[in-house]
Amino acid sequence: MQRDFEWKYQETLSKKDVTFHDAMKPYLHSDFKKSTDTVADYAMGFPFRKINNSKPGNKSRLMLMPLVDASILSESGDTSAMYSHLGIGAGALFEYADVFSAQLNFSGHRQQFPSFLNEQVESLRKVPQGMAWHDQNGGYNYLDLNGYVSWNATDYLNFQVGRGNQFLGSGYRSLFLSENAGNYNFGKLTVDIWRIKYSVIYTHQKDMNSTMSTKSKDFRDKFNTMHYISWNVTKWLNLGFFESVVWKASDTLLDRGYDVNYLNPVIFFRPVEYSTGSSDNSLLGMSMSIKPTDGCQIYGQFILDEFLLAEFSKDMKELVNPGSQTQTGWWANKYGWQLGTKAFNLFGIDNLGIQAEFNLVRPFTYSHQDPVQNFGHQNGGLAHPLGANFMESSNFLNYRKNNWFFEGKVSYAYQGLSTDSLDMGEDIFSSYSNRQSDYGNVTGQGIQSHVLVMGLRSSYLVFPESNLRFNAGASYRMGRLAGVSSTGIYFQLGISTSFKNSFFDN
Repeated sequence: MQRDFEWKYQETLSKKDVTFHDAMKPYLHSDFKKSTDTVADYAMGFPFRKINNSKPGNKSRLMLMPLVDASILSESGDTSAMYSHLGIGAGALFEYADVFSAQLNFSGHRQQFPSFLNEQVESLRKVPQGMAWHDQNGGYNYLDLNGYVSWNATDYLNFQVGRGNQFLGSGYRSLFLSENAGNYNFGKLTVDIWRIKYSVIYTHQKDMNSTMSTKSKDFRDKFNTMHYISWNVTKWLNLGFFESVVWKASDTLLDRGYDVNYLNPVIFFRPVEYSTGSSDNSLLGMSMSIKPTDGCQIYGQFILDEFLLAEFSKDMKELVNPGSQTQTGWWANKYGWQLGTKAFNLFGIDNLGIQAEFNLVRPFTYSHQDPVQNFGHQNGGLAHPLGANFMESSNFLNYRKNNWFFEGKVSYAYQGLSTDSLDMGEDIFSSYSNRQSDYGNVTGQGIQSHVLVMGLRSSYLVFPESNLRFNAGASYRMGRLAGVSSTGIYFQLGISTSFKNSFFDN
């Protein structure tokens, strides 16, 4: 769900008497009906308010809508240039009561990127939105196809199939599953009963590193099954539990396909791995969300890839008593954590809110000995855009007035990068067998990269159904890599219809 559009609903969902599972996105309209009657719709902006002929009480509706994503970006500083983005397409939405809904969006894009992003686009062979590109005359062409079919079989059971993204978490980032990677095929089963909401997500994803092609048919197939349980322990406390397993469809000896062992929706993956003798990539996670007062939420996540308590204890002892341990920083203590807070209606001002978040992920997290089995899709991490071996702080000040949205942002990221000969653990698409050392691994090791971003932006929502909005913004970016600094000032103006977030802040 796109951030500007979502923020209004987050304000309502942060109230202590609203028992909503806010970490499981995208939301369904039927979810709101079961949880709260206070979530109001946005008003339609001009000119759509003049031509809206929808009638209340209808059980079904069909809507066709144009999709557009057009913007101009100017860059000044170390590099001075103008960049353009033009995306056009169409979307269709059908709904029948609260039982059935379907949506399909298709758009074609041609985009140019500022200097700090262009190198990433070239090396990763994907745009920040996650799609593979075809270059032509100084720009990049790519297609965006996404949609879903959703069926509420009962008040407690929902089935979905589609192509797109999922998001698990209450924060700006997610260490479990985010919108960072490109679209992928998925099936989803969700049970919502009592205080528990439980989802099983089956996905078909792609690995690009076995070929230099940018055509999806040439990429290697991989699969991922994920479980997430959200439990409202009380009205003010939510606990979440996450697990995932990734495996490749085939290797030189076996065409494995979708492993039926992972179709069972109520299993734990580690026992299945051991029983089948596999070496698939499993992750475990836990989340927590607390509402100490109305309009305030404290949230966090912990992701565990691999872990050995004895080695972790050594690190803690060394932290308390420096020099007491002979070996610390074991490479396979692979984990990450997130801590954040959101607050609304600050100082008694309606619709004024803040969000502050910190993320840390240790080296080699999300990676695997077989690089096909990393926690990624098409050269994009399924969790955090930075991959691993980083610390990041993201801070926002937001204000909403009717259909206007304003945001100020300050973010800082510190990451350690590999050299041509030394693997420092930030690249989740590299085999962890290439590591330099078993011990002495710390977060931020390697070539030091610092990125500071400060920005202001505003948007006006014209048509809520397609999230059509005018937007404008200005930002300052300072990067320092291996002691060499670069700066850029950016001004952007555009109009877009968007349903997901794009990340350009690294």
